[in-house]
Amino acid sequence: MKYLKLKVAKLVENEYLIRNDFETFKIFYRFFLFRPVFKPKILLFFFESFIYIIALVFFKLKINLLFSKNFNNKFLIKRIGTGNYPSVVTLSKDTHKKLVIKKKFDNKNILERELKYFSEYYNNDTAINLPSFIFHKNFTECFFIKVPSLSIEIKHGKYSKKQIFNIFEKISFSLNILYGSKNKCLIHGDLTPDNIYLISGKVYFIDYSDSEIYFKNFDKFTLLNKMLKDYGENKKKILNCLDKYSLNKPEFWKHLRSKKIIKHHKL
Repeated sequence: MKYLKLKVAKLVENEYLIRNDFETFKIFYRFFLFRPVFKPKILLFFFESFIYIIALVFFKLKINLLFSKNFNNKFLIKRIGTGNYPSVVTLSKDTHKKLVIKKKFDNKNILERELKYFSEYYNNDTAINLPSFIFHKNFTECFFIKVPSLSIEIKHGKYSKKQIFNIFEKISFSLNILYGSKNKCLIHGDLTPDNIYLISGKVYFIDYSDSEIYFKNFDKFTLLNKMLKDYGENKKKILNCLDKYSLNKPEFWKHLRSKKIIKHHKL
């Protein structure tokens, strides 16, 4: 099978192998491609149109054949993570032609974190849902969610600032129920719009490999901070909003920096 290797700074955060056909590129373009934050949002339309037209010409003129690499695989897309604990994510079709996503771990402790959070919160009575995962020895698999993440939707301008706060408050309310009355508990640890999907009024969380025992409001802090960044708010306005919800705590910023260092830099 022929694949394209893609690693472009600012457009792709990880290294990708993409099956060398336009249909697969469209999946990558819609669900995987990193979007910069633009204000006004109309600039994102021109950015995406430019990428799409370039790709269309690339495939129509068969320029893609010059960059093909042969691999003995049948996946559509493979994302090769970076950092100290990288995972390999592949998108494939099962025997029924349904899209399935698999996440392979080279660190057993990270897989155990995924399993622990999933087991703890899969069955709950809140608006928060966890997709059905199958856990194997060193990887997980589930059906692919064929809608853009909350991050992409915010960057596209789908939600107003008022709606963003409404979404945050809805998730925040559910987190209070999900995590209970304890000040510290098992939290998601990386609750950003990249890991959240809104589908038919339901909220879905994915990617639990950063789960940990910590202050439960840390998830609210990371969520609101990143939602406002994706919307294009400046740092001062973000801090004011965090203050409004009593989330602007020095220990949260320190913990966030520490997690990034551990995850993305050599120890």
